[in-house]
Amino acid sequence: MQNGVFGIAIELTIKQDNTAQDISGYSVTYLFEKPDGTTASKAGALSDGGTGGVVTYTLADGDIDQIGQWNVQVLLTKAGVSVPTVKFPFRVKAKIS
Repeated sequence: MQNGVFGIAIELTIKQDNTAQDISGYSVTYLFEKPDGTTASKAGALSDGGTGGVVTYTLADGDIDQIGQWNVQVLLTKAGVSVPTVKFPFRVKAKIS
């Protein structure tokens, strides 16, 4: 991924024992950990109502603003209980000028 990119959907499937989980009724938050250690929280969405376990967030202009190693984690919340996923790493590279 390149620094400054936006309009790309980050879609993840929530699985347990390699089986997609029904997460209908949950709210979705994407937590981004930047290379400098700061974090950003973004509201995600359920795809197909969540029955297939798929969550999505489309990167907005300014979201990806640092070069280096990033992590993303999804936080699912229902009835006041929050369940985090594992962290997923990804690397952001400089644009070719």
